[in-house]
Amino acid sequence: MPACWKSHACAPPGRAGQPTVAEAGETAAAPVTEYDSDVPPPSGRHPPGGPPLPPGVPGPARTPARTPRRVTAHMAKLYFRYGAMNSGKSTALLQAAFNYEERGQRVLLAKPHIDTKGDDLIVSRLGVSRAVDFLIAPGQDVVALFDEAAQRVDHTALIETLDDPGLPVSCLLIDEAQFLEPAQVDGLLRIAVDRRVPVMTYGIRTDFRTSAFPGSGRLLEIAHSLEELKTICRCGSKAMFNGRKVDGTFVFAGDQVAIDGVDVTYESLCPACYLRESGGRLG
Repeated sequence: MPACWKSHACAPPGRAGQPTVAEAGETAAAPVTEYDSDVPPPSGRHPPGGPPLPPGVPGPARTPARTPRRVTAHMAKLYFRYGAMNSGKSTALLQAAFNYEERGQRVLLAKPHIDTKGDDLIVSRLGVSRAVDFLIAPGQDVVALFDEAAQRVDHTALIETLDDPGLPVSCLLIDEAQFLEPAQVDGLLRIAVDRRVPVMTYGIRTDFRTSAFPGSGRLLEIAHSLEELKTICRCGSKAMFNGRKVDGTFVFAGDQVAIDGVDVTYESLCPACYLRESGGRLG
């Protein structure tokens, strides 16, 4: 078998130069043609350019024809990266956006309109911030918002050269995804499947009473991939819950949504510390 058969130059069409995507790890691509055998195509009764075989000398056995088969590339996925408060979710989102753009790929950023912290900015505790491409208000069609934003030029990209409106969107990143409506989460899945664009969402699972947010609950049900971003409690154990404080005192009653730093503050707690502060109450 020629040494170059599996090399980049001699690979069958579609096998070399397949795109890779930073952070998400998978992207949509057109189906490619591969073969069931790695042997080269039959070369005839003598090597190319060689002399004919003498009469009566059998030639090499004919190699069976290779049967082409269709191989579907990996589809884009919906990702949910969750963690307790202060686990670095917004920081991870902004890093993912930078990773894409550093490789010449275009991203869109969005967050629910109800998250008034930073107005239209995604704000990291490390001091890094970036304006979103669109806000998602209650009742809005997230697929339509995505399609509209995909046609606009992004002049705030971390890499300034990524302002070509013809450049396809390589990833949609959503912050504070717990505030989405279940139907909007369904729309994110459709973007991944129908538009073949990876969707990476970041948020918390449960509120200060340990009850799931509607958006997080739906993401846990239908996301292709789930990943926990970990942080620690004041005791050193892994934090899972979010304790709400008003004037420095833990509270366990009130509206489900209260924005951190606006009306209240939060502290990430392990189950043991949460139960200690709540007097043993859950929910």
